[in-house]
Amino acid sequence: MKNIKKIYTKNGDKGYTQLLSGENVPKYDPRVEAYGTLDEACSFIGYFYEIIDVPDIRDDLFTIINDIFIIESHIANKSISTDTLPVFSNDRVIFLEYKIDQYSNELGELTNFVLPVGDPDMSFCHIIRTIVRRAERKICELAENESISNYDLIMAYINRLSDYFFILGRKILLLKGKSEIFWNH
Repeated sequence: MKNIKKIYTKNGDKGYTQLLSGENVPKYDPRVEAYGTLDEACSFIGYFYEIIDVPDIRDDLFTIINDIFIIESHIANKSISTDTLPVFSNDRVIFLEYKIDQYSNELGELTNFVLPVGDPDMSFCHIIRTIVRRAERKICELAENESISNYDLIMAYINRLSDYFFILGRKILLLKGKSEIFWNH
């Protein structure tokens, strides 16, 4: 990141922003929408990090925040070499899969849809999950028309990330001794 003397550039006053690779694009550009939605998810994850009092989960959330920043840099890059970007590798996907499997092994088998209720922390996991899913749709939409460095790896990570927050919500209920509430249809 460049040294920043002032937080405002006034470029945004005209409805434009600058990508990491230097291009000025409208603030509604699909690339900005994609990394902006990830940034929204990241902010919610940061808030969750601050309120959850389980050290292992906090460690995971901090790792995920860093991973999202790396992904955002790849999405915000339209034209420069990826050699200048932080490395994003398959071990990040494996990390999430390991956590999902670890938590899943502690939980009962699902036989119905779980409602996003029963505990505020569990519900918050579902808020994050749905924002991540929206980011996933934005990234897919962007990829229809433009190239994204590490696209396949990023998509695998984002897909697992929403699964992680689904499972984490269930794990939190277990930790708190609360029961899941299932959709009654």
